[in-house]
Amino acid sequence: NIFKQKVTSYLTNLGYDKDNINISLNEINLDSTCDKDKISKQYDKYYLKLSRKYQDKELDVHLFTKLLAIGFEYLDIKDIMAQKKND
Repeated sequence: NIFKQKVTSYLTNLGYDKDNINISLNEINLDSTCDKDKISKQYDKYYLKLSRKYQDKELDVHLFTKLLAIGFEYLDIKDIMAQKKND
């Protein structure tokens, strides 16, 4: 979603019609099957970094916020966090 917003903004600033941009972006499949792998890698990276400073629920909140800020989907983050807790 963030990628689409940035591309739309950039192309609009160049003078392209916003409707044409949206049509073109909707035709492109930006979803990938390795999103869960990307989220998992980012989770692990930030877990190591934030676990030194935070614990328990506070750590979960900071991890979740960080992953949302990167642009991952809410439900995907919830799935990865639940999976990591079970491991």
